[in-house]
Parts: sequence; structure tokens; C-alpha cells
Amino acid sequence: MAFPNDITISGTLCNVEMKQAQSGNFYLTGGLKVYQGKEKDAGWFDVIAFNNERNRLADNLADCFTAGTKSLPVILKGKLEQGSYENQEGKTVKTYKIIIDEAAISVVFGPVTLNSGSDTVQATPNPVARTDYSEGEAPF
Repeated sequence: MAFPNDITISGTLCNVEMKQAQSGNFYLTGGLKVYQGKEKDAGWFDVIAFNNERNRLADNLADCFTAGTKSLPVILKGKLEQGSYENQEGKTVKTYKIIIDEAAISVVFGPVTLNSGSDTVQATPNPVARTDYSEGEAPF
């Protein structure tokens, strides 16, 4: 029985770059820095996001990196792909790439402000208590 190759991981998305394939479609590449604890070095994954007929994921992620934003705390869901190459010393080195299906901004360390053109969006808006309940509508 085969198991689905799904991964959900959180980290800091950085070093993003939009590229264009020979087919004319755009895609985004970058790195995901993953914290592994105080005594360990951060782990790194290559990431890639595509635009397709269902969504414009690569464009949407790239739009989050306008106006000087260099990195974003994210939660990514996608597929993990392992590859390898031979380095200059002749040793085989394994690589890991996440092909992104979904992305979300993480606010675990505090609010995040996203800039998109002339619009600025706060990822954690200030909550406002609702007071206009009709009779019998209140949740308690």
C-alpha cells in the first residue's frame, strides 16, 4: 500500500525569486529555514511554487515580498522531493525540495504586516468584540 507524500512544515521563507519556464509559465523558488532547537543548526529546504489553472500560488507568494520584505514566517503544505548531486569532492549529496501546494503566514511570533502594492494588510487584525446580538443569538 502506497502512502501519500504530504508534508506540512513551518519555518522562515526567504531568498525568493520569480522565474519563467520555457513554456512561459511563472514559478517561484526560495529557501525555507527550519528551526531545530538551540543546540542544532537550522535546517534548509529548497521550495518551489507554481502557477496553474486552479490558482496563482507563485504570484501570490511573490506579492508578499514587495516593499523590502526579505523573509516571512510561513506554514507550507506540499510534497517532499529528494534528489542528489555529486559535489566537487566527488561525494554524493542529498537535497530536499518542497513543492508547495498551499501556504499560510504564521503569526506564532507576533503580528506580520504584508505589503502588496499600495495596500498594507495586518495578518493579525486587532479583535473587536461584537455587541449587536439579537435575543437568543448570543453563544451562551
